[in-house]
Amino acid sequence: MIGKMLRLPLVGREIPVIADDWANPEFGTGAVKVTPAHDPNDFAIGQRHDLPNINVMTETAHINEAGGVYAGLDRYQARRRFLPTLKSLTCWSR
Repeated sequence: MIGKMLRLPLVGREIPVIADDWANPEFGTGAVKVTPAHDPNDFAIGQRHDLPNINVMTETAHINEAGGVYAGLDRYQARRRFLPTLKSLTCWSR
């Protein structure tokens, strides 16, 4: 799968499948979704692989235009809207 592209179901953005030593197969599957604007570990992985640093939040905790159909919503409103979408997907395991 490394080198292929996957589509994020909530916004339709394509992301690459990469390999990085940070993923730990002893902890789950060893596969992780990296969000470089999310936390320091993801940021470092993104830097190593030249991934875009996409921020979907405004300074007032609303979703910006990078958040697709959720743009303009408060983070809690967005969460309530996208959880049913995620749960409807066949890959949702809970």
